[in-house]
Amino acid sequence: HVVFLCSLMTRGQPVAKDLELADPLIAEALAKHAENAGLLFTVGTLRYFQHRNAEAIKLFEHALRIEPKSVLVLNNLANVLSDEGRHAEALSAIDRALAIRGPDASLLDTKGLILLRKGDARLAVQALEETVNFPSVDPRYYFHLACAHMEAGAMDKAKAALERARSMSLDRLPLTPAEKQQLDQLNRNLAVN
Repeated sequence: HVVFLCSLMTRGQPVAKDLELADPLIAEALAKHAENAGLLFTVGTLRYFQHRNAEAIKLFEHALRIEPKSVLVLNNLANVLSDEGRHAEALSAIDRALAIRGPDASLLDTKGLILLRKGDARLAVQALEETVNFPSVDPRYYFHLACAHMEAGAMDKAKAALERARSMSLDRLPLTPAEKQQLDQLNRNLAVN
């Protein structure tokens, strides 16, 4: 039940009271099922969306000790490490995930974001352009590509990619705190140009 609750709160818009009420249930579940990698992953993801990154990292690392080849855990760990400025560790985690799964749009998206946060817009654009060529494209891939194009100074390409993301209902998807900041910055910069 706690896995479902955490998934629901990650996808929804919980208010502080919801999170406050859920925390004791989550703590109890973690105490009882400390070796359940799925639970650790789900709670870690919720903590990441709550911007409680230190907790998320600990939960993801614990999950990896149980399931070292979990691509989902490696992907989310890479994201949160990158948000914390730990880019080398983040690239190591996402490269491990890519070695396990092979070419994958969501993993390449994560790699592109890490490269973007690291300050390498050119390599980020390359990785993110690959993501939009897969058969099933998430609107966030175009949004992230827009951010990379903006950082690379290609404002027309950034506008086009953001428009594509919006046309695919980007506004209906949950965004991490870092993504919300990126979207605000992108909107401000594209409004000026």
